[in-house]
Amino acid sequence: MDSRGTPIRKGKGGILEIYPEADADTYDNYWEDVDSVLDDIAKNPEKVVASVHRLVAERSGNSYKQAARELAELREALGPEKGPDYVQAVAGKLHADNARRYALTAALRGEALLP
Repeated sequence: MDSRGTPIRKGKGGILEIYPEADADTYDNYWEDVDSVLDDIAKNPEKVVASVHRLVAERSGNSYKQAARELAELREALGPEKGPDYVQAVAGKLHADNARRYALTAALRGEALLP
């Protein structure tokens, strides 16, 4: 027990305590998977935009949040040169077409896609 009377945890600590099968390769493999997903997104941004339009058409708060997350991933996948301008244009058009859907506006602002 420590000075406050709470038991001291004895274990490996960190991620190895939560996931004993994890090792250094687990972390590296995760980032390789992320990179491959972002590469797939960057190859076909129109597919992501179509998915975003489908989600917005569902007209639910969770769909708006998912659409905003997908646009944020697209921005990251396209990189700093093309990503912000392209995604901001898509988000601006969505906002203009759906100006009274305040939950959509909030979701887009939450991902920093609108000013």
